[in-house]
Amino acid sequence: MKTKFLRTLLPCLFFCLSCFSWTAQARDGIPMHAGIAPIGGIVPACSTQNKESQEESFLRRIEQIKTEPLELLPASDCRLDQLEEEIFKTYYTQGQEIPLQLKVHLQRKRQQMDFMRSHIDSLYYMQALQAIGQEEPDWAEAMESIEKSLLHNRFYTRSVIFKMHYLLKRERNAETCLRYLNTTLQEFSRPEKLRKTAQTTYNTLLQQAERMIDNRQYRDALSLCELIHIYCQPGFPIQYLSYREDLIENRSHQGIYDSYCEVAQKAFRQTQYQLAGQYALLAHQYYTENETHMSGINQALELLDRISDCYYRFAQESDTTERAYYMALIDSIAHKTGIPLYLEEDYDPAQDIAADLQLLDPGTKPESIAVPAFVPLNIDSILPDGKPLNSRQAQQYFDQAYEQANYFRSKRDFAEAQRWFELAKKLKEKHGYLRTGPDFSERYRQNLLQSMEQMLNKAVYYLWTTEIAQSEELQQQALELFASYQIDEPEDATTLTKLQLMLDNYQKQRNANYCEQIGREFTQAEHAFLNQASYGNYQLAKKSLESLRQVARKYSLPEYASCSLPEKQMRKAENLFERWTAYNDSLNQAEAYLAAGDTLRFIQCYLNADSTFNRIGLAEYIPSAPSLFSRLSATRQFSILLLWAKNCVEQGDLDQARFIAGYLSAIGYSRPDIEKTQRTLKKKQGQEKRGGRP
Repeated sequence: MKTKFLRTLLPCLFFCLSCFSWTAQARDGIPMHAGIAPIGGIVPACSTQNKESQEESFLRRIEQIKTEPLELLPASDCRLDQLEEEIFKTYYTQGQEIPLQLKVHLQRKRQQMDFMRSHIDSLYYMQALQAIGQEEPDWAEAMESIEKSLLHNRFYTRSVIFKMHYLLKRERNAETCLRYLNTTLQEFSRPEKLRKTAQTTYNTLLQQAERMIDNRQYRDALSLCELIHIYCQPGFPIQYLSYREDLIENRSHQGIYDSYCEVAQKAFRQTQYQLAGQYALLAHQYYTENETHMSGINQALELLDRISDCYYRFAQESDTTERAYYMALIDSIAHKTGIPLYLEEDYDPAQDIAADLQLLDPGTKPESIAVPAFVPLNIDSILPDGKPLNSRQAQQYFDQAYEQANYFRSKRDFAEAQRWFELAKKLKEKHGYLRTGPDFSERYRQNLLQSMEQMLNKAVYYLWTTEIAQSEELQQQALELFASYQIDEPEDATTLTKLQLMLDNYQKQRNANYCEQIGREFTQAEHAFLNQASYGNYQLAKKSLESLRQVARKYSLPEYASCSLPEKQMRKAENLFERWTAYNDSLNQAEAYLAAGDTLRFIQCYLNADSTFNRIGLAEYIPSAPSLFSRLSATRQFSILLLWAKNCVEQGDLDQARFIAGYLSAIGYSRPDIEKTQRTLKKKQGQEKRGGRP
């Protein structure tokens, strides 16, 4: 209505102004344009042919204005406005009426344009429906039309519902869908269809979270539930199902905890106790952090207790190094979980045997009973070199090697047991007819795993004690053992995977140890630099910064490839030293001016250094140099103080000049210039008072 009113009003105003102009020209005797005649006067004759051609030209131009496709509509609207203005100027300025046919065509085109503009959002929506109504739905084109519709009218409900449906069903982006839902529900007046769409979206996302839990995607379900809490505001007109949300959260947390426990128990059944301990600790930590969402007892504690028992048993049967390693693991579990440490009494099998024999023969004394000891053989002397073996000898040597391997295995000397197992394996491969027993291959693999685990356990312990050479030597032995088995049994993927996992775990511990070591070096060097800076020792701080740079360069070495340089702290130290250097350069330049006798520039440079010190924030880290007044008064350079006072008067810093002059007078430094300066100060003070009067 407003547009139509303006289109009607503007020609009338233009016509009135034209009449006023003609009347003034006639009154003042000003000649008028050849094609313009005053109202009521005689209009110059115009040929009928020219009128018809002009009208046909306007009609053609009206027909050339297109309202489709929709992208041309804004430009077409502008062209139609310009054409309307041109038609009004052409006819009304000549005092003529617009031809009826031209007026009808112009009005029809304007109505068509207004109709298209008022329904452009629905037309784009129809284009989107056509795009997905094809045999092969083009969702990309449909969404492009929907975005154009919303760009024209972001409150068009049908397009909003279409976009929400697309985000939920096609794109499957829950966060984008919820964010869009949040925006639309806050801005709209909440029509019923939109409210129902929001309710459907909310219910669908809850169902999606429940399906994620059924598919063991617990963290994804938890993230989706958190997004629902963030974007679905309490004031939205939808029915919230809080009990389902709580159930989804509880099931998600419980599922994550159960997954940790499941992996830990599986590793424990496969005798991978350290892997089991890692996941059991993760399960315990997760349980304690989310206890309100859990149901049942903490099963991880029971499993960790059993793992601690195994570690303690291994420690009792191991040498000093491995015992220290296992006791450290037990202490770590006790520290993180609160499981009490306890030491079992050493078990002596001789006492049980003596008690059993006493039951058979009461006269037997316990002191005369002893467990027969097993005498280990020397592996280098068991086989005669260069002599062929018959079947009986081969079987005898195999039995001895197998017996020795089992003996050392029972003593947890897996490395020595592996040597005997390798000897027995060679005899088996050379003499395929030997009786080896059904469990030889399995015991061989188990001992191989335990041997490598024992080596790497000791290697990790040596990392803890910073005995890097011994640690790397054991790692090299483990790598050789792994390479040998990989050549002999390339198809045993299960054992090779376990061995590789052990090596990866050691490498992880080694990288963590290196990163911790270089991190300590960096922190110590940084603290040394900041300490020297706090004392104002520029040269010592420079040396400390160079040490810090040397530590930072170590991060590029291969052994520290997995470590990240603390770039923020490094930039802070470099920036601090750079600002400190600039401050020192300013002070040195000031001293150079003083030595050259340029006292005024010395004062200016020194004052500039003081202001720079406060401006760039050095006061937090380093002590400042003495102020200019303190330096000059301490060295009794009163003539320079007097020059400074004069300079302050010239610069208008009267307070500073008054302070310096008062100090010089108080110490009895009498010079004609002081009296002159004081008179100047009094004169300026009087001028200030007079200037301050109303």
